[in-house]
Amino acid sequence: MIKWLRENRQTVVRGLGSLLALALLLILIQEEGDGQLFSALRRVSIVYLLLGLLALLVSRTFAATRWYVLLRSAGVKIPFLRAIMLMFTGNFSSNFLPTTIGGDVVRLGGAMQLGYDRAICLASLVADRLIGMAGMMVALPLGLIPLFSLDGALAQSFTLAGLFQKAWSLPGARWKRFPSG
Repeated sequence: MIKWLRENRQTVVRGLGSLLALALLLILIQEEGDGQLFSALRRVSIVYLLLGLLALLVSRTFAATRWYVLLRSAGVKIPFLRAIMLMFTGNFSSNFLPTTIGGDVVRLGGAMQLGYDRAICLASLVADRLIGMAGMMVALPLGLIPLFSLDGALAQSFTLAGLFQKAWSLPGARWKRFPSG
């Protein structure tokens, strides 16, 4: 039995990891309330759901490609599929660990377990985070366009109070106005 476990260690660990992932997913659904989850899913168009899942898959694949390129440029000979697997494992872990950094720690641990240099992998994760933040900063003005085009009050939108006022009055905003007095 011990010999079999030693020979099939990776398969056993993957199976246990998959069972753990399924258990965590079931716990998450139970904590959220399956009635609310399925009620929300019934209201979503299947086309929009599939488009959202496709967008998520493309986004994470591009992020994995970015990390793969960083690793390869540092001399780490990691297969592309392995980089994608580590990225998705890290993303999954980020849903259960206290911070998003937890997913990076899982990626780092996975890369180190595969025998890659810890310092290079850590540097690539830091660079990946910085590049991602730079990308968000570049995309920030695109997210502000609806704020500036709602009623033409462009000058008012440049102030912080104007941004909060516009966000407060956006259709579909989640904030509820409190009755005065």
